[in-house]
This record gives sequence, C-alpha cells and structure tokens, in this order.
Amino acid sequence: MLPNLLRLTSSTALCFAVFVAPAPRLTAQASEQSKPEQQSHESPSHGHSHSENNASTTELLTIEHVLSLPQNQNAIDTGAFLDRVKASSGDGDLSFEVSVTSKQLPKKVFEENPFAKKRQILDCAHGGFAFDHREGQGEVYWFLQGAGAMRIHTDRSKIELLATDPKMVKFNMHNATFFEHKGKGRISWPANGGSSVFITDVDGKLLHTIGRPTMKPYSEGAGYAPTDTAYLDGKLWVTDGYASKFVMSYDLDEEKWTGTIFGGRAKKAEPGKFGTNHGITIHKGLIYIAGRYFARIHSYKPNTDFVSMFPLPDGSKPCDFEFFKQAGKLYGVAASLNKASGSKDTGAAIYIVDMETLKIVSTIKPKDELGLSRFTHLHNVFPCVDDGVVTLFCQAWNIGDFAVLSQVAKEQGK
Repeated sequence: MLPNLLRLTSSTALCFAVFVAPAPRLTAQASEQSKPEQQSHESPSHGHSHSENNASTTELLTIEHVLSLPQNQNAIDTGAFLDRVKASSGDGDLSFEVSVTSKQLPKKVFEENPFAKKRQILDCAHGGFAFDHREGQGEVYWFLQGAGAMRIHTDRSKIELLATDPKMVKFNMHNATFFEHKGKGRISWPANGGSSVFITDVDGKLLHTIGRPTMKPYSEGAGYAPTDTAYLDGKLWVTDGYASKFVMSYDLDEEKWTGTIFGGRAKKAEPGKFGTNHGITIHKGLIYIAGRYFARIHSYKPNTDFVSMFPLPDGSKPCDFEFFKQAGKLYGVAASLNKASGSKDTGAAIYIVDMETLKIVSTIKPKDELGLSRFTHLHNVFPCVDDGVVTLFCQAWNIGDFAVLSQVAKEQGK
C-alpha cells in the first residue's frame, strides 16, 4: 500500500493542475490532433511525433492547426474546469485517486533535454513501464531520454535514476518490458528512433542490443521503428508500430531473429494487419496487440493465427493494453492517446475492460476529473496490485508527465 503521506487530497491535486510549466514550442509535429494520423516513424532524435503515414511534417501550420494544439486547449474556462475536478475518477469499485505525481521524480528530469533543445527531459516523456513481477520484488522501471532508466521502489515513494549506458541515454525508449530468462531478471527497451531493442539487467547494465530484423521485408530495406516488446518461452516479440507495421520474434538464446513474422499495413480494421501496432502484451500464451489507429485490441497465437479482435471507443487510439486480476476477475487496461470521438472532455481516458464480457466497466479521466492538466494524451498505463489495491502507473505524452493512481476504498467510489 502507498504511505498516507503520499496520498493527495483533491485540493492538492487541484494546485498541481493549475500551476503547471509553460507549454513547449509549437512545431509541425506538436500534436496528434492537429492533423490526421500518419504512417511514418518518428524523428531519430527525441521521437515525439505520433505521425502514422508518409505525409511531410514540415508543412506550414494554419491558424486552425495552432488553435487545435494540446497546449492551446488549456485555454478553457477555468471555472468550468475546476468544477469538474474530483477527489476520484472511475466507476464503482474501480475508482482511482492521485497518490504520486512527478514531484517525486529525480531532479534530473526537470533539466533541459540535451537531445531536444529548449524542452525539459520530463516534457519529452514518450515511453512505458516495466513491472518486476517476481516474488518479493514489485519494483517498476521507466526511462526518460536524456536522463536514463529509473527504478520506482515498492512503496512508490522512492524513485531513483540508474546508471545507464550512454548508447541508450540519447534515444527515446518507447516502452519497457520486464521478463525472467534463465532465472535472471531482464528489461527490454525498444528505441523507436534507434531501430534497436536494448536489453539490460534490473540495475540498468546494458547486456545485449538487438538490431534490425533480417527477414523480408526488412532485408530489402523496409523501415523499422520498434515500439514495444513482450516475452514468451525464450523469445522476444517486437512490434514495429512506427514503420512497416509487422510483429516478429527474436530468439534470445541463439541471438537471432526466428523468421516468424506477421502483420503489415492495414487500411481498415482487419485481422492480421494494423494501422499502428503500437503495443504488445502476452497473457496466458496469447499475443495481444493494441491496434491504435483503428482502436482495436487484437489477439493471436504464437504461430501467428488470428484469435479475436474487439473495439474500444472510436477515436480513442489505445496505445497499449495490459492486464490485472482482482477478486478472481481478469481486467484489461487501455491507455488512450486521444479523447473518444464526440467527447466534450479535454483529455484522454483510461479504460478498464472486463475480459469476460469485453465491456468497459470503468473510465478514468486523469485530466478532466483528477486535475492532472498535462494529461491531454496518455501514452502508457501499467497496472499492478499492491496488497489487494490496484495501482496505475501513468505517463502522459506531449506534454510529458508522470503520475501514480491508486484505487480508492469501496465506500469512496462513485
């Protein structure tokens, strides 16, 4: 459980929402909402575009584009915004409150990012979390370009920077996956701008670097920008969400690509292909893919056979899909990049799905109901259960931020 001294009251969260850092410089890559999704991978420097086609990112911005940028969406009626801020957000027993904010992060993350001038390191957050699930462990790992890997300790009050190889620090690590291989804890970090996946131990030591895939179409020069990884039976599965849209496996013992590959670019929601195969999670032997562009969660067998696909709200663009179990029930958690189509909210939502019915049973709104004003876009939410209480590790994108949400007591839930 989180210590009481870290639990924020609604008024504390409110102060955090009002007094925020200035917005970053306006660029043509500044917003997912400023133009349709594109199909190209991101800049090899800090990788903040979520573009998903081959349209140019150097076009001039119109006044309509500028007004639609997330940082300009904060210019809303302050009174109306404050009226929406609550002590908790969600539905029923799956309601959550803010327990930790970026104020707990190491001071280093508030310095200028040497690889993205005039932006703080935290502003450039564009990754995800890895949870050490081993008995007696429970630490969570995260990465920020310009700072390196971080360890969030089990009481969630201590967050420390780990010594990180300079080869890694210069890249954005788009997600993180903890896995146990041959009895050793390992973390895989996909560098979307570096066309590589780095593997470290839990202290941040670089052990192995996985380069470009060697099978077709990559052997013929296809683009490669890995966005997530997942582990199963000695193999690391990799999603190429920002370039050629394939999913493939790498043998960690033989240190080579297996040749197993599926996917490719889709023009509609369809089995076996993707608009953006942004996230990957393996649960009970099934490979789950967050198909962000068409808001679909896919599942496949390790032999690449399609199993099923179900929708999330139109326009929400789920970045990842993770699992937790509570009171014998299995739930899925989706971090959405955008608010759902037609929503009057100013920020994206976290959706919790009952995996038996595939229905959304709780909707958490970090910006609109918890007052986390930098959470216009969510990039990753990772759930874990601490002493029976669900904890959500949350990362915002453009502008970057960090927060931990804790499940509230049943009598507090709405």
